[in-house]
Amino acid sequence: MPNKKPKADAESPGVAIKAIAKELEGMKNLLALYLIKSGATQEEIGIALGIAQNTVSLRFPSKRIKRFEHLKRGKGGSHDE
Repeated sequence: MPNKKPKADAESPGVAIKAIAKELEGMKNLLALYLIKSGATQEEIGIALGIAQNTVSLRFPSKRIKRFEHLKRGKGGSHDE
């Protein structure tokens, strides 16, 4: 009987762990994007993630990210009263 080589696909624990890590990184990026859109500063996000503010700035250039309209100052909501 010939020796079978182990498969290096999704059945391999190392591959599965890498896939999970990639998914978690994507979720973390989406959460950071949401926080920026909600008005959190890059410094606050950096503190929460344990990374420097400039790293957050490189990953999420806030000049290119629009805040949610209803959260902008002077655009309605309970903060205007």
